[in-house]
Amino acid sequence: MTRLLFAFALLAACSRSSSQPAARAPATAPTARAPAPAAPAVDPEAEEQREIVEAMREVSAYPDTAEGARGFVAELARAAAAHDRERLERLERELVADERRFELGVTFEGARLLRGRVVPGLEARARDVQQRLGALRAPVTVTVVSATGAELADGAPHGFDPAVARARTHLRPAVRYFRVDVAGAEGQRVTLQPMAFLAARWTWMGEFWNELPAPTPPTTPPTTPTAPAGSPTAR
Repeated sequence: MTRLLFAFALLAACSRSSSQPAARAPATAPTARAPAPAAPAVDPEAEEQREIVEAMREVSAYPDTAEGARGFVAELARAAAAHDRERLERLERELVADERRFELGVTFEGARLLRGRVVPGLEARARDVQQRLGALRAPVTVTVVSATGAELADGAPHGFDPAVARARTHLRPAVRYFRVDVAGAEGQRVTLQPMAFLAARWTWMGEFWNELPAPTPPTTPPTTPTAPAGSPTAR
C-alpha cells in the first residue's frame, strides 16, 4: 500500500513538471549598425564663387558693339590661320548658337520653323568657316555693318544679303544684327551673317533663310471673258 501511494505521488510530480512551459533562450541583442556618413557641409562662399566663375566663362571677351564683332572675328581668323586648335575650340563654343541662344535671336514663329532645321548643322558649318578663314592670305581686313530688326523691317538690305531682309519677319525688332566680312590679300572673302550678341556671347545664326519654307505663290481666280457688244450673249 505504501508503495502504491509512493507511485501515485511520483506520477503526479512528473505530470506537474511536464505541464510547465519550457524556458526560452534569451533573445539575441540586435547588432548595432554604424551611423550613415553625414553629407559634407556646403560652403556657401565657395559655392557662390564657383557660380561666379562659371558665369564669367559664359561672357564674351568682346563687347556687344561693331568693334566687338570685328575683334571677335579677327581673332577667329588669326586662330584659324595659325591652326591654333585650343583657341579655335574656345571661339567655336561662343560662335555656334545652341537652341537657347538661337531662340533669343528670332521670333517665336521663327524659332518654331527654324530651330530644328538650323541649330543641329551649325557646328559643321562653323568648321567650314574656320577652314575658309584659315585659307585667307594675310593681311586680312575685317569690315562690319549692322542693323536692328526694326530697321530691317523696311525691306532694304542695309548692307546685308537681300535674303536677310526677305526673312525680316522672323527677326526680333529690338535685336541688333551684324554682318562681318573678312577679306584676304588676294581678294578671297568670308562672310558671317547674321551675327548677334545673345546671352552675352557673339553668336552666329547661320544662313537661316535657306531653311525657310518656300513661299506659296498667290492664286488668281480665273476671270470670265466678257462677250463682245452686239453678240447674242451680250445683254
